[in-house]
Amino acid sequence: MAGQRRTRRFDGKTFRLNLGGLTKDEATQRATNLRTLARVQRTTVNVRVTRAGRGNWQVWVR
Repeated sequence: MAGQRRTRRFDGKTFRLNLGGLTKDEATQRATNLRTLARVQRTTVNVRVTRAGRGNWQVWVR
């Protein structure tokens, strides 16, 4: 886990790493869940899914 980035910037906004080491399906599912949850709570979230190596996906949130 050493040297793993916990934050990352997309178009000038800082995102926090929500979860890494996922399969593509898991990451997509999690992103969907987060968006749904936010809609229920009437908050806005930005979610990004990135690929980190083979079969390793990360979910970023701000």
